[in-house]
Amino acid sequence: MYFNIYQISNSLIRLGDYIDEMSFIEHWFTNEIAEKVVKVNDPDDERRMLLELFEQKKIAVSSDDRSFTILPNGKENYFKDAFQKFCNTLQKIEGGNLSDFANGKIIADLMYQLNKSFCDKFGAYVALDCREIIPFDEFIRSADCNSRYYIGAVLQYKY
Repeated sequence: MYFNIYQISNSLIRLGDYIDEMSFIEHWFTNEIAEKVVKVNDPDDERRMLLELFEQKKIAVSSDDRSFTILPNGKENYFKDAFQKFCNTLQKIEGGNLSDFANGKIIADLMYQLNKSFCDKFGAYVALDCREIIPFDEFIRSADCNSRYYIGAVLQYKY
């Protein structure tokens, strides 16, 4: 499967500062998560689709094709579906018994689903200013609703 890596900053990113697939050679990300990192065919289209999704789901507003601001309820809108999955999975875990826990498989599967609904480590990622890379979910949680964010390069990773 392929997912995007969005380079995001709270200042305009110059073309010369864009990350590329070479940024991930000998990077922890390609050792732990990604099999490989590649260029996308149309980065402008990928940026546009992300911003359209933000607008459609009332997560953020965009005034151009390279920047956005998280809306006051944007975080809640972003996590609405994941929260429902989290709660449903938690109910299944609570409904488990000692035998399920002792055997492990059922609880392990549910714990995986619970963790994925909280922060998907195999979904989209964000490369921040300092070349730190974090799951998109983590970026949304830490985003400041009073800041404008700029999108630079868009890459894809395969896992």
